[in-house]
Amino acid sequence: MPEWDMFKHSSGAMTNYRVQQRGTQRGRNAIFIQGMLSSSYVCFSEIVDHFLDAGYRVVQYDLWGRGRSSMAPGNRYDSAALRCQLMELLSHVGIGEHHNVLVGYSLGSGIAAFSSDSNRNIFSHIIFVGPIGVCCRVPIRLPNWISEFLLRYFYGLVRKIHIMVAEWATRVEFVDVGSNKAIIQWIAANIRLHANRGREFYLALHNTTRQFPFNDMKQLYKKISERKSPRLMVMLSEKDKKIPFEKNYRFFKHLFYGTSHLLVAIPGAGHWMLIERSHEVAGQMLSFCNGHSHTAYD
Repeated sequence: MPEWDMFKHSSGAMTNYRVQQRGTQRGRNAIFIQGMLSSSYVCFSEIVDHFLDAGYRVVQYDLWGRGRSSMAPGNRYDSAALRCQLMELLSHVGIGEHHNVLVGYSLGSGIAAFSSDSNRNIFSHIIFVGPIGVCCRVPIRLPNWISEFLLRYFYGLVRKIHIMVAEWATRVEFVDVGSNKAIIQWIAANIRLHANRGREFYLALHNTTRQFPFNDMKQLYKKISERKSPRLMVMLSEKDKKIPFEKNYRFFKHLFYGTSHLLVAIPGAGHWMLIERSHEVAGQMLSFCNGHSHTAYD
């Protein structure tokens, strides 16, 4: 398994990333952007192998403040800063124009949308999985002074509360955890990773919720959907508690009507459909990328 590496940006910030492929012949590139509360390794652990088996060259990376990447320069976690992180990394790993697939999950979908808008010739297919930007439930946004005060003087208590709340919240985002040991271990690994990051992770989370337009991207989705290229795919899970299914489904159904873009509903899954329905989700993605899926609305 290829080791993860560090890329140093012009700002001095560091991005943890990995490039994988099987075989010697270089295939199409698939770039994966994680959600807000995980690392790329954890987020796409059940998806990446499907793309590698299909001959793709896979690029994964940790968003600033998550996983093993450093904090963002100037603590900026708005759309421009996170788009810049992605595009500088893609230049570093040698991503050219055309025939590149961009997959964004949750917050990653928002980053993918902004990146595709300003770099439309790079990507042939964009997949939004549980996308933010239309109607989503955002974590509580505390004023800066309260967050800084709590982290400075009550960090130990904040950490304990976060671990308890994060485990509960993550479990809620699955439809049926039950006694599934794989999912339970996955939840524990995700929480442990960020609990170990300490104050950096909490600051990144706080600044992201305040700076990124979680519910203000309708016009951007409309703009990129009016283009023939890249082709867009939106995947929504029917029991998602974070991205309410009905409102988001109606929005994208209206948006994609009469286009070649694709809207897919995944039954029986919560926000973490990447884990709960990994084979179905990966199959739908590859079918779309390889041109085997029909259009959303004829």
